[in-house]
Amino acid sequence: REMTARITWKPWMFSRQLPPILAEVETPALLIWGEQDRVVPVNCGELYQKYLANARLDVVSGAGHLVEMEQPDDMAAKITEFASG
Repeated sequence: REMTARITWKPWMFSRQLPPILAEVETPALLIWGEQDRVVPVNCGELYQKYLANARLDVVSGAGHLVEMEQPDDMAAKITEFASG
């Protein structure tokens, strides 16, 4: 929790240094986001997708912040599809 507070406190979930760093990442990335995430909203996932060159954003409907606990089968299917493709 302390580390989360350090990196996300103010301004909330924002760092001017992050976009240029993300732009250098070439590894394919799968971003799985809960549609109803109240901790880290979907628009944050959209920003990550924008700055990561090889990213795909999958938004899971009916899920909040803990997609892996709320929709485990859906999440596993998305990861399996991503890893095999």
